[in-house]
Amino acid sequence: ESYDAAMSALKTDRATRVGGRDALLCLGDGVPKDKRDALLALSKYGEEVTRTAVRVAEMIGKCEEDRERLVDEAIASGIPYSLKSLAVSGDNLAALGFKGEKIGEELKRLLLLVIDGKCENTKSALLGAVTA
Repeated sequence: ESYDAAMSALKTDRATRVGGRDALLCLGDGVPKDKRDALLALSKYGEEVTRTAVRVAEMIGKCEEDRERLVDEAIASGIPYSLKSLAVSGDNLAALGFKGEKIGEELKRLLLLVIDGKCENTKSALLGAVTA
């Protein structure tokens, strides 16, 4: 709340306020220390916010090494970090009987399996990993 008030007093636009708030939330989760952490941050906050959070952490001394390199490596790895990048969609899960919020929950679980290297990002592998 005080962040929003301060940013409003500085007459920043809404996008700047929201982006800054999200970057602070990302920092609150911790600065990515490995590729998995970077993928999780990218998944939760997106590329722009994750990069901003890492740059801020480097500027204020919250981390010593080049953590933005980890973000670059995570993106370059080709491992999906968004639900849109999964080889299955909500429609695939709906065809299996999933409904409403359960579709999103299962997609997030599948994404985490892919990020953790426990499942390949192929339609057959992901559908095989679906929990009923």
